[in-house]
Parts: sequence; C-alpha cells; structure tokens
Amino acid sequence: QKVVNLKIKDGFSLIEIVIVLALIGIVIGIGGGFSLLTNQAQKLEISGNIIQSELRLLRSKAVNGDNLVCIPNIVEKYSAEIYKNKVLFLAKWSGSREIRTIKSYIFPSGISTNIETKSLIEFDKNGSIPLEQSFNLISSTGSKKISINKLGIVMMSQLDE
Repeated sequence: QKVVNLKIKDGFSLIEIVIVLALIGIVIGIGGGFSLLTNQAQKLEISGNIIQSELRLLRSKAVNGDNLVCIPNIVEKYSAEIYKNKVLFLAKWSGSREIRTIKSYIFPSGISTNIETKSLIEFDKNGSIPLEQSFNLISSTGSKKISINKLGIVMMSQLDE
C-alpha cells in the first residue's frame, strides 16, 4: 500500500497577513486624510453659517428690539467684535456705559479670521452700519468672505484660492 502524505494548510502565512494589513493601512490612510480635509471644509462652512446668522439676528434685534427684554428701549446699541479666533456679540444698555456680551462664538481649531487685532460692527436702530465691512474666515481647505453692507445686509461668499 502506498501512503499519500497530503499537507493540509490551516490558516494564513505570516507574509500573507502582513501584506493584507499593509493594504488595509494604505486604504485607511488615504480615507483618513480625505476625511480630515472634508472635516475642515465642514467646520469652515458651519462657522460661516453661524457667524452670518448671528449677525443677522443682531441686526434684527437692533431694528425690532429684543423680545426677551420686557423694558422698552433698554438696549441702545447692538454690536459685534470680531477677533482672530472668536466673535463677541454685544449689547450696550441705554443710559449706561455698560456693554454686555450676549453671546460669543469661538472658532473651532483650524479656523480663524484675517483680523489681527479687533474689528467692530455696530448696528444702529435702522439696522445699518456706518461703513461697509468684511472679513475672511480662513482654513486649510479654503476661505469664506463675510460682508456687511451699509444697510446691514450680511452675505457670505466663497473666496477663490
């Protein structure tokens, strides 16, 4: 009788496992890098939308008053201070020098403005501002321009690279 010795292969060799793990690492590395860029673009878009809507709300409060304040004409002026990494939304009380921060927004990491010190936007009772103003939101994936015209209309646009 002839005995046939068949070698039964159980599992994978070390080289096969290393090759598969290397391929998985490459695919995850490419996908992870893309998701980081997408994440920065989303942070930029969201930050722009938040600043734009908060400035519009501030303008609306300057024109119509703040519905949360029961005493009429308690707020004399609404304004926003724009810094490199944050925006403060302010209210100046009538008959007082007191200016209160009613809301603040700190930009997420990787997002900043082109403002070096501070820029002030003050809305009058008509919702207007004295001079047209604009500033840029900047990230590694692009830039957005936020503009406020003399009538107080707030707009956001994409800046070409």
